[in-house]
Amino acid sequence: MRTRFRQVTAGRSCITQQRRVRDQQHSGHIRSAAKSSDAYRRAVLPQRVALLVLAILPVVAARNVEAGDWPQWRGPARDGVAVGETLPDPLPGSLSRIWNTQVGGGHSSPVVVGDRVYLMARRADDEYVLGLNASDGSEVWVYHYPMSYKMNLGARRHGKGPKSTVTVADGRVYALGISGALTCLDAASGEVVWRKRDEGEFGESSPSYGTASSSLVEGGFVIVHVGGEKRGALIAYDRDTGAEAWRAGDDGPSYASPVLIGTGDAAQIVTFTRETLQGVRNTDGKKLWSLEFKTSWKQNSITPLFVDGLLVYSGLHREVFAARMNEEGGQPSEAWRNKRHNLYLSSPVAYRDHLFAFSNRKKGQLVCLDTATGEVKWETEGRMGDNASLTRVGDTLLVLTTEADLYAVEASSEKYQELATWEVADSPTWAHLAIANGRLYVKDKTSLTCFGF
Repeated sequence: MRTRFRQVTAGRSCITQQRRVRDQQHSGHIRSAAKSSDAYRRAVLPQRVALLVLAILPVVAARNVEAGDWPQWRGPARDGVAVGETLPDPLPGSLSRIWNTQVGGGHSSPVVVGDRVYLMARRADDEYVLGLNASDGSEVWVYHYPMSYKMNLGARRHGKGPKSTVTVADGRVYALGISGALTCLDAASGEVVWRKRDEGEFGESSPSYGTASSSLVEGGFVIVHVGGEKRGALIAYDRDTGAEAWRAGDDGPSYASPVLIGTGDAAQIVTFTRETLQGVRNTDGKKLWSLEFKTSWKQNSITPLFVDGLLVYSGLHREVFAARMNEEGGQPSEAWRNKRHNLYLSSPVAYRDHLFAFSNRKKGQLVCLDTATGEVKWETEGRMGDNASLTRVGDTLLVLTTEADLYAVEASSEKYQELATWEVADSPTWAHLAIANGRLYVKDKTSLTCFGF
């Protein structure tokens, strides 16, 4: 881990680009922190980082979340917004590294609830779920199970996962593994509450590049999209028992995560499948609408953002679209499309009447679009990296690229204004960062680091 950090002059537009499958036999393994750490030091193998999948949802209020928590993929409301967090003014020239710990491979993103950090990782041929002490990174509990995985040759550089991020709600941790196994654990002890795994119902238990979707907790359900290349289903399980409550559709899963938009009678779950974008009723899974949406190699990875009545979405080699939602729950209608940019793995964030996104053009461009029209307000020169995760803290964007550069950018539609840049790792950072209680958590190739300002 590098101990130096660099701050880049405000206004600079970019940095040159550098840099076994079995289910457990009724139970997995939970080990003490000391034993698991020793075993890891003996067995850990270098792993490639994984395909990044993003999910965002700005209009859904965080449920059963305490202030300062970052309990799921992209934060309290799945929209990349750090509610209640602030950044120092002025920003420091360097970040303080509070702790760093080896956790394992994969690109599962950290989540933070109370005094714990939760994370999925791979160590040799086992898949792990970790409960760490947020103060020093020490292991409080470790749960693991055998999970060898054969990579698709087209994604071998991304490694064997896991690629999903855990969801923590009401003292439970919900973890979706690389081969589609869903495990519910007690957040305090790591003990297994229940576990679900596809037993050949869909022919394949995961899509070509592995399960990457993160579970959604809504009401009394935990909702996941499971299956393989040809068939699958969006399934809601009882959060406490794991009993199936309902299922929707028969298309295989995408690499995006389901989100909830709206409230009350207007609430619905929106999700990408392999070839469609669709909305289903959150109480029983009834299909409300569907839009055909095909991307190259069927890699739908961008979870739509609902903002100002518009559903914003995109995909590899496609435009950026906005569809106006039907208040009666019917088919959305196209509001605008931006043909200049396309989003591959990184989902946008919103601020006031603008969108900020990481375009797939020119080897990575940060762009600002007008929410109402899709008009480009500004764009960087390019070559910022293969991908970036976006987080908004007040009126500042934190942009973490795969090259481990963390940019602080003014969330303004007037121009690109870079406030600071810090180098936060010496290996790729495909996982989304987490921010909680004034601390940043960054997962690189095999380690997790906690930073302070």
